Amino acid sequence: MLAVDLIRPDFPTVQSSDTVGHALGLMEDFKLTHLPLVDGSEYKGLFSESFLLDNDEEDTLGEFSNQLAKPALFRDQHLLDAFALMTNFKIGLIPVTTPDHLYIGSFGKSALIAAIGSISAVQQPGGIIILDMNPTDYSLTQIAQIIEGNDARILASYISVQPGGSNKIDLTLKINKEDLSAIIQTFNRYNYTIRASFHASSEDEEIKRRYEQFMNYLNM
Repeated sequence: MLAVDLIRPDFPTVQSSDTVGHALGLMEDFKLTHLPLVDGSEYKGLFSESFLLDNDEEDTLGEFSNQLAKPALFRDQHLLDAFALMTNFKIGLIPVTTPDHLYIGSFGKSALIAAIGSISAVQQPGGIIILDMNPTDYSLTQIAQIIEGNDARILASYISVQPGGSNKIDLTLKINKEDLSAIIQTFNRYNYTIRASFHASSEDEEIKRRYEQFMNYLNM
C-alpha cells in the first residue's frame, strides 16, 4: 500500500491569508493537532497546534511560513516510510505531495494503524512486491506458482482497490525470500506489472527499523 492510498479527502488545509484563530478552530472541529499550509496547490509546511497557541489569534498564517518544517511523503512511497516521518517529526498527520511540492492530500495516524493492521508477517524477514492488475487477471494460484518456483513462499497478501475511480487493484505480497530479483524477473516474463518492490536483501533491516519506530511512536 502506498502513501497516496491512505489519503483522507476530508482533511482540511489552511492558506497564508487565514488567521491563527481560524486554524485552531479547524483543528478543534476535526480533532487534529497539525494542519498543512497550502497556497494554491503548493505545500508550504505543517502547522502544529502548540505553535499556533503561542501566537495571537488575529495573526495571519503567512507571517510564519518561513518558520515551518515541511515533512511529507511522495505519492508512491510505501506506508512503511510514514513510520519514520511520524516519529522523527512527532506529527499525527502526514501530507502527501509531488516531488515539486504540489499538495495531494493528507492522512493521519488512525489510517496508518488500520493499514498496518492489514499487513501480517510485517516483522518477519522478507520483501514486498506490489502488483498492479485488472481484477480479471488476478490468479493467486499462478502468482504462488511463480513465487514457489523461485524457492520462496508468500507470507501474507492483500488486495486493495486503487483510488481515483480506477478499475484496477493492487496486490501486495510479503515474501519470505531475502532477494526478490529472480522473482521480479519471472513476473516480468509473465507480463505482470510491478507497481513497487521493497527488497529485503537491501531494505529488510530498514523496514524493521521503521516498524520499531512506529511502535515506539504509538507508545509515546
